[in-house]
Amino acid sequence: ALAAPMHNELQSLHEKNSIAFHRAGIYAVLFFASIIWAIVSWEFGYWPISIALWLVIGHLGHVNLFVLHEASHYLLHPNRFLNEMQGIVVGTFSLVPLSSYRHVHGHHHVYLAQEGDIELWPYTDPKASRPFRTFAAFMELVLGYIWTPAVFLRGCITAKKLAPGVKTRLFLEYGLCLAAWGVILGVTAYFDKWTWFFVGFLIPSLLTGMMQTARRFIEHMGLYGDTVDTTTRTVADHSLLGRFISFTILNGDIHGPHHLHAKVPQSNLPAPLE
Repeated sequence: ALAAPMHNELQSLHEKNSIAFHRAGIYAVLFFASIIWAIVSWEFGYWPISIALWLVIGHLGHVNLFVLHEASHYLLHPNRFLNEMQGIVVGTFSLVPLSSYRHVHGHHHVYLAQEGDIELWPYTDPKASRPFRTFAAFMELVLGYIWTPAVFLRGCITAKKLAPGVKTRLFLEYGLCLAAWGVILGVTAYFDKWTWFFVGFLIPSLLTGMMQTARRFIEHMGLYGDTVDTTTRTVADHSLLGRFISFTILNGDIHGPHHLHAKVPQSNLPAPLE
């Protein structure tokens, strides 16, 4: 008697919506507005405001990674074109093209915590030495904004088999990434605005990388199980701040249920019970 209601509820949770897409637009406006504010504050000598804004920009950058995550699952918007365009834009700025994220993250879901889980490389590679794993953890925690894109690139380069369409998209999206960043860095160098680049983007992006790595380590590291339930953590913070952060990251902290039902938009995932 309970099976039908539970099935209907689960089916309703799978319904796609544009909640994350519209939130992503708001977050993008706040992200760039905070960057401009941080630069202006620094230029006028109000550097404490800039430092405070680094945390805001870092968190919004972290939020953008959840936007990329939803796009990789085709859950950012019911319209496939809008889903892909938003994901490509975010992926270009984060140095991880959407197609690259989709390929590597897909392996993470299929081979969770196994050798085939190339997103958690080198920690899932039994041939990786302990010193190298320690080095990788240090790099990921300190320079995650650089190290993580390298891990995703490696996951694509070492792929044994890629569909021709996937190869084409990877080539085009990595080319777009190189072109976009070539323009950004070229304009910065031409006008000699490296201070603006460091203050408004690079420093908070390093914080974004640290936040991303800390969350990933909390979600999966140090677990010895062989099932979804025993290789993922869901940390539910029911404080006002915790609920606010969960809201901003599209319920990304509800990680175990996401691995069990990866096609459910994370904005639809119910919060865990206390």
